[in-house]
Amino acid sequence: MGRQNGNWRRWWLRSALLVMMGVSLVGPSGGVQAATIGDVLDNSVTNSDNKLVDANGQAWDMYSIPHEVWGQNGEKKYIQLRERTADEGSFVKWGYTWDKDWENRGMRMSPDRPSDNTKLWGDRNSGTMAYISFKDPANGGAISGNYGLPSFSLNYVDRDDLVDVQDPVTAANFSGSGKGGTALGNDRLAGVFNPTRVKSKMKRSAATNNQFRLADGETFDNGFIQATGNVPIAAQIAKSESTIDSMLAGNWGVMVRVKVADGIDARSLAAAIDWDKSYYYLTVDSVTLLGQKISDINFPLQFDHHVYLDPHDSHAFFLKVKGIPYGFQTASTGFKGDRARMYLQRSRADYLDYLHNRNITPIIHDRCLNG
Repeated sequence: MGRQNGNWRRWWLRSALLVMMGVSLVGPSGGVQAATIGDVLDNSVTNSDNKLVDANGQAWDMYSIPHEVWGQNGEKKYIQLRERTADEGSFVKWGYTWDKDWENRGMRMSPDRPSDNTKLWGDRNSGTMAYISFKDPANGGAISGNYGLPSFSLNYVDRDDLVDVQDPVTAANFSGSGKGGTALGNDRLAGVFNPTRVKSKMKRSAATNNQFRLADGETFDNGFIQATGNVPIAAQIAKSESTIDSMLAGNWGVMVRVKVADGIDARSLAAAIDWDKSYYYLTVDSVTLLGQKISDINFPLQFDHHVYLDPHDSHAFFLKVKGIPYGFQTASTGFKGDRARMYLQRSRADYLDYLHNRNITPIIHDRCLNG
């Protein structure tokens, strides 16, 4: 596919990112077989060119399961065991850039200001071609309410399937709707997308002083901690000939920081992520292409199957939500005719994430009714 020269890359894209972490986290007993494996990859150990390489000097492939070894001089190195599968993940030491001396070493993850985006990307001084903001770039205020309120909810449920809620109040009501709690009325059921009838194992009502408690007859066995959220964002795309290539590589996204309470081992909790039960939804509005305005473009997303730790805070970890890497197949690469078609660059590892991207209409009155 030839690179495009349209001006749409300069436009602000308003989007709503709904991340359903059916990335269900296993409960205290039972649940999924943890598949966050391998040694912790120290992404601060780079070569003289500031690149992450393996013990053989080959560029590190983030789809690889890491295995730690030691060099002849006692230095830490890593072997790439194999490519991860669709239901596996691994740990990475740092969830943010560890070196703040941008001018002398390292590359910033993203620009500090949207006005710097195109130059930094063009000079190869930024890790992404997208500047992402949680504010409306037009006025500095909140992003349009058409995409719902920002929210994040943790639910303790009986199975690791998709649940999506339309607003923070509905999310809280669902969390406390287990036996003995206040059941969801029809008005609230309309705001819950729950095709397999997942049930909460927690209750909340006036009898519990509006506090969350274990539902009647439930235990902490064989349950799942499920996270669901809505993150409205705006993104400015760098004006560059390489932007499309970077977008197809999935080189854009957001980091989600998870902080657990004292007494909880964040790493053990993160190790129990059920990677093959992650669901995503992204819609992009107000894109101008060749003079035409195109709305409601969907881009497939994925968690990148890494748990990024914080060496300075044992109660925190990060999850990255990013685009799925795509390629184009044309006549010269085996596809006949005058067309090109997209394909997954790493289909064995990414096919489940692709299938779990949901086309959920982000307008409240269009939501499905599920009890």
